[in-house]
Amino acid sequence: YWEESVARLTAHAVVKPPHWIPYDDQTSAQLEAARAKASVGGSPVVPLSAAYHANVLEMKQTNVRTGFSRALLRDAPPPPKSSSWFGSRDAPPPPPPLPADIDADERTCLVCDVGAILQLAKQRDDGWAFGSVVLAADGALSTDPG
Repeated sequence: YWEESVARLTAHAVVKPPHWIPYDDQTSAQLEAARAKASVGGSPVVPLSAAYHANVLEMKQTNVRTGFSRALLRDAPPPPKSSSWFGSRDAPPPPPPLPADIDADERTCLVCDVGAILQLAKQRDDGWAFGSVVLAADGALSTDPG
């Protein structure tokens, strides 16, 4: 989305309150691709037309002739939740196998959702940790085994 002047909002068929105008699908895809490239060192500047360019790191759209800039808004939907690590091509890979020296009674694994708050009892040098969920993440699947 790009920020529009309040006086010009009625000129647009679609407005995300309070003052955001959506880009068309092709331009949105172009901006998303530039954002991904910029995150690994590519140029953050995207030519939108002969008159405008956007900087996806500064989140600004600039009139090339006048230098006037407007704010951009990225409103990406949250990634889809998958009930199985193997159910989505965008899902993270499965965790590495448990170290052999973890006792059989300690082998219950907890898969945590982003945003959960955990309390760690101890953490090993290899990165494995022991603990429990203090607060589940919003929208998390139930972890109650019974």
